[in-house]
Amino acid sequence: MNDTVNWLELTRRETREVADLNRIAILTVLRELGCQHYEATFSGSGDSGQIDDATLSDQDGVVMPMPDRTVAITDTRRVRINDPILEGDRTVREMTLQQALEQLVYDAIEITNPGWENNDGAEGTVSLDVETGILSVNIRVFYTESETYEYEYGGPKEPPAEPVGFS
Repeated sequence: MNDTVNWLELTRRETREVADLNRIAILTVLRELGCQHYEATFSGSGDSGQIDDATLSDQDGVVMPMPDRTVAITDTRRVRINDPILEGDRTVREMTLQQALEQLVYDAIEITNPGWENNDGAEGTVSLDVETGILSVNIRVFYTESETYEYEYGGPKEPPAEPVGFS
């Protein structure tokens, strides 16, 4: 395995482990608040992407305001020391619930579809079922398609003496 692939795989694995820790921490807070479901829509292209909308809802499907709560989130600082070694330093920091949910959304998209914001981009939803703890990513990736056709017209420089194929 080359160094770049090894580094990317280690980064992806680290992101997945941290995202799972954060999902559990966020679920604890959401359950305390009586939240049943979280959903965020996202879109991106041309090398940038963003969360377009996000909602929390209770067990009856009623949209809840984003509470003013904090949650302890695990973060990583990745430092490439010597090829191909990747050393990660995990830290825990407090952030608002909204910031923590946004980080979880971006991590989930990056784990499943790295580069989703590049070129023609992508759009989709990230959902968190608070009861089951299942995080779902639904993504539609856009791309430009092209087809090549080749045609030749003409023939000999001099037209034939008799028309061909006409009567």
